Order: sequence, then structure tokens, then C-alpha cells
Amino acid sequence: MRTAVFLRDLEADPEQKGETLSALVGMLRDGGQEKDQNFYECDAAQFSVVPGSPFAYWVGEPIRRIFREFPALEGSVGTVRVGLQTSDDFRFIRAWWEVGPDRIGFSPEDTEGERGWVHFAKGGSYSPYYADVHLVVNWSARGAEIKNFYKPSGRLASRPQNEDYYFRPGLTWPRRTQSGLSVRGLPGGCAFGDKGPAISPGRYKSLTALVGIANSGLFRTLVEAQMAFGSYEVGVLQRTPMPADVPETDEWDAGELVRLARAPARSNEVTHDFGVPSLVTVEARGVSRAGLRLEERERNRLAELVDGVESVEERVRSLYGIEEGELTELERSTARLVAEEMGDDGEEDEPAAEDQGRRVANLLMWCVGVAFGRWDVRMARDESLIPELQGPFERLPRVAPAGLVGPDGLPATRSRIASEAWLRARPNVISLPEPGSFEGPESITAEDYPIDVAWNGILVDDPDHPWDLVGKVREVLRYVYGPERAQAIEDEVLESLRADGRTPRTLRDWFRNQKATELGRSFFDFHIRRYSKSRRKAPIYWRLCTSPGRGQSDYGVWLYYHRLTDDTLWTVLNEYVRPRVEREERKAEELRERIGGAEGGAARGLEKEREEALSRLEELRWFEGEVRKVAEGGWAPDLDDGVVINLAPLHAVVPWKAPEKIWKKLEKGECDWSKLAMRYWPDRVREACRTNKSFAIAHNLEDLFEER
Repeated sequence: MRTAVFLRDLEADPEQKGETLSALVGMLRDGGQEKDQNFYECDAAQFSVVPGSPFAYWVGEPIRRIFREFPALEGSVGTVRVGLQTSDDFRFIRAWWEVGPDRIGFSPEDTEGERGWVHFAKGGSYSPYYADVHLVVNWSARGAEIKNFYKPSGRLASRPQNEDYYFRPGLTWPRRTQSGLSVRGLPGGCAFGDKGPAISPGRYKSLTALVGIANSGLFRTLVEAQMAFGSYEVGVLQRTPMPADVPETDEWDAGELVRLARAPARSNEVTHDFGVPSLVTVEARGVSRAGLRLEERERNRLAELVDGVESVEERVRSLYGIEEGELTELERSTARLVAEEMGDDGEEDEPAAEDQGRRVANLLMWCVGVAFGRWDVRMARDESLIPELQGPFERLPRVAPAGLVGPDGLPATRSRIASEAWLRARPNVISLPEPGSFEGPESITAEDYPIDVAWNGILVDDPDHPWDLVGKVREVLRYVYGPERAQAIEDEVLESLRADGRTPRTLRDWFRNQKATELGRSFFDFHIRRYSKSRRKAPIYWRLCTSPGRGQSDYGVWLYYHRLTDDTLWTVLNEYVRPRVEREERKAEELRERIGGAEGGAARGLEKEREEALSRLEELRWFEGEVRKVAEGGWAPDLDDGVVINLAPLHAVVPWKAPEKIWKKLEKGECDWSKLAMRYWPDRVREACRTNKSFAIAHNLEDLFEER
């Protein structure tokens, strides 16, 4: 037997590596290696015990014994497969909230692809035990567009791999994260990607138990013992040893970890679990005290997570036959990492946890959603109306639990809003009440609902208008907190919306500001950030305004993406903008007449006021003209195109640069697969369809396609 001594020092300053290595060599020469964890003595012949014979000198005998005695995951416990690679995510993938809820879902009988979009697990960031599936992929006609997506060279660009394993409940994980391996449940009805592979269970009766084992520090050690680089590839997990049988006992509490990891999603409105904003979930006199209680609740949750992880770690070590103290310090440190990193999202487009500023911003964003009829305001005062969640491996709902729905479970209409009796009788968020399971009507009309909803999807930034956005937000706050407390709540909210040490003077300041990027200065910017996932930015509340390049705009219109129609812009022009223009014209004329009868300082004051009125009028006329150009150009939104493409024609009046960039791509013909491109450049798109079958399928023009 030939042994070798390995020196490990990953923590040293790169500029001092030489000095550190020299010190270690000196310690080795003096016989001090037994006292230092940086020394590893290993028989090089033992490397072959670990699949692939990696240079895993740090792996001890207990870990090698597991590789010798336990079967590999693949073939004994389940199957591990890589999934769909679209090769053009911008075209084929959407955030789940971008697509009409009636267009989401999978059914084996849906051969014509009537729904079109299915939930899609694409990896994401570090989030062990639970992560929401926040994307959908175009699977119309069983993925016909994707399967016919070719490169100009004639080679197939997309890779719809292992399709037979789609839509099964199982596990998934991101192949590459900064923090390490993180496995979570894969709900039924989901496709999965190449960057988010899947484990389909075989022998295990409990998927929850499989999640617990796969997230343990010991399993992660077994995985990383085989790795040369920081990517958790399918082949590595296939070869990783796994207990073949896991007895179902009361001691197994991995399900509690799933519940704890899932808890924050209940107050995150871009998830499928959203109920109400966090500030509404605790009883407190004011939002500041509510914030303190939420911080305490979060500390308790994280403490429970750490305790639960330690319990599961002990359980997993027992399943693998590892005794206490058998693992090396390095191997044990992996388990600690799992506990310490729980809940650390790490994605650039979303903070790991809410602070008070984000809590109040989320509250206000929810108020906007209530005003547009997206969320059910009744649930803020009566949480018994919120349906139970689906299980972590069940199919995902089309509408989040908090959604304002009709008795079909889809978004409500003015004449069909689910009654409170219907909501209480609902078994869970993916099931509808059985006929006769409740007393009373199944639905009510808008007249019986406690909040006046903008059913046309239009609100304005105009304090004198009955459909003023700020006025509607205040109406929601009055309903939730009561009229006697509403002003105090608003004052606290403003104090929490800090940016650069400054507080917005009024609520309207926060909704109007558009130039700054800090939380406290811009609602639209905050909304864009919150509704961004996996590099896809998809805000559903659109701000169109005068002077979009300046810090503030005196007038704007807000549109709700899911209520857009071919007539929306004409409604904006005829019922909102044109009346405001006429009002400003009358005001300017009245000031002109008053100036004629005034003298001295009074006349100069009126002249200045008239100049300001004329400036506002000029901006309004410009805004009206830009919106009219888009309306007359035949703008007709199609939600399948996604948020940014639908918004692109309006880029001139939007305080956000992304729509203009997409408009330029559209003009160049880079998005001719979109419905919008067909409307604006039909001849060019039809010609593209003659040579590109994927485009032809996208536009339902397969008869134009000429075989290669």
C-alpha cells in the first residue's frame, strides 16, 4: 500500500500562498500534521472507489464505504434525467404571471395545445427543500414550435430531451449555484430543463423523504466527492449512493423543513402560494410594530429550520450507517453549510428577505393589484377565505390563492365574482367546491364587492379623477385598516419608503417618480424588480406618462396587463387623456382672459401660471399624439408574446429602457415569431414563414412552409 500526504489550504490569501505552503511543509517535516486539519494522508489506490476516480484525497474511509456498499441512485431509487433546452428562452419561455391563466396547464388529451403553456423548472438559485416554479414554456401542440426550431445551418437548435419524463412529480435542482447543491420538489404537470434536471422516483414511497436525503450534508459530500468542477451534473447524481429503502417512521421530519422553507412564499405575490402581504398577516397597531413582529417570526422560522436540518442530518447519517464522529471536519462542514444557507436566495433580481421598506412597498403593490381586480381584498380581513395550498408535489394552480376569481377558479369578471360561501367551501387552490357543498349563491356582482375595481384595467395619475391610482390605493388601505387608522398607516408607510436618506413627501411622489432606481423613489422601478425572474423582466402594471425621461411626470396612465384589449388605448385616449387635455385647454384660456384684466404683480403671477399650464398642455398633447400613433397603427395585445413585446410599441411613453430595445429588435426582424411582428410587418413575416417551419407554426401558417 502506497500512501501520500496532501496539503490543503483553500482559505489562504492568494498573495501569501507561497508562505502558507512553506509553513505547512515545515510543520509536516516537524511531524505536526496530526494536529492540523490541512493535512490528509491517503492511499492513492483508494481513489478508484469513488466513481470516476476523482482526486478526492479529503474523502475518508466512511465515505468510501458508502460508495462500496450502497447502490447508486440511478436504477435503484429512481431515474435522473436532463430536460428541455430551448436555445431561445426569450422566445419560448415566460414568467408564469405573463400568460393568461386559462392558457396554462397540461393534459395528455390536449393534443391540439389549446392551453399552450406548461410550468417549467429551469434551475434557478440556491433554495433547498422548496422553490416556486416561476416559469412556463410554450408547449402548444406538444412543443411543435420548439421541436421545429432549427439553426440557419439546418441543424436542430432546440433539444427537447427525455420528454417521457415530463409532467411527473419528482425532484429538481439547479445544476450550478454559488452556494451548493439544493434539491426541491418538482410538482406534477411540469416540464423541466437542461439547467434544472429532474429525479423521477422509483422505489421510494415518500418524495419528501427523498428531498430530505438529497438535501443532507452527507449526500452533498457524496456528490462533491465525485466532482472536479462546481456543476451538479446529471451523471454525478446518477452515480451517487442512496439508501434503497427508507422506512416510514414518525421520526422523519423532512416534510416540516419543506413547510418552513415554503412559508415566505405565502407573502410573495409572484409565487403560486401568495395569500396576502406579510404586514397584513400579523395583528399590530401600525405597520411599524407589525414589521417588528414579522422580524421576530422570521428569526423563529430560521431557528426552526436550523434545528430541523440538524435532525434530518442525524436521520440521514443513520440511514447510511455513519456513526457520530466518523466524518472528518471537512465532511461535517458541508452539513453546516446546508443549515446556514437555508433561505439565502442569492438571485440578483430579488432580495433574500423582506426589510421594512420592501414590506410596505409590497403592501402598496398589492393595493394596486386589488384596485385592478387581481387580488381579493376580502382575504386581508378574513384569512379563512384563502384556499388551502396544494401539496408540494401536486400540480400548480393557474391562479394564486389570493386571486380574485369567479366560480370557475379563473380571474373574476364584473358580473361573476366568487362569493364568500364559495371560497370557504373550496377544498384547496386547485380544486373547486362540489355542487351543494355550500349555502347561498356561488357568485356576486361588482356592486356587491367592497372595492370599486378598474375592470377595464385603466387607472390614472390624476388627483381630480375618480379613477386616480393613489385614490384607489387609499381606498384599499381604508378598507383593510379602517377609515380612522388609514391616514396614520399612510404616514408610517411613507416613513418606511426611504431612499438615499430621503422620504417621499407624499404617496403620489412615490408613484410618480421614475428616474431614480432606489426603493423609496419609484414604484414602477420597484415593481419591475419584483416581477423579474431568471433574467426575464415582466411588469404587469404599466406606467405610460408625459415626460418619461425626467425625474417626475405630472400626468400618467396605468394599465393592467391582464385586462388589455384591442380597444384599451382608444379607451385611454377618449375617456381619460382627451378630457384632461380639454380641461387644461380651458384652464389656459381662462388664465389668458384673467391676465387681460390684471395689472402689475398680479398680472405677472397669472402669466407665470399660464406658462406652466401651457407647458403641461404641450406635454399632454405630445403624450396623446404618441399613444394615438400606436392605437392607429393597429396595436392589438396578445399575452402569448409576453410583457416586453406587447409594451414595445409604447416605448416612447414608458419610463423604462427595455421596451425600446425590444422595439429595435422587432424592426430588424429578430422577433418575427411574435404575433406583434405579424401585425406590423405581415409581408416580411409571411416570407419568413415560407422558409422557417417554426415561425409558420407560431403563426398557424404551416401551409406556407416550403420543405428544405
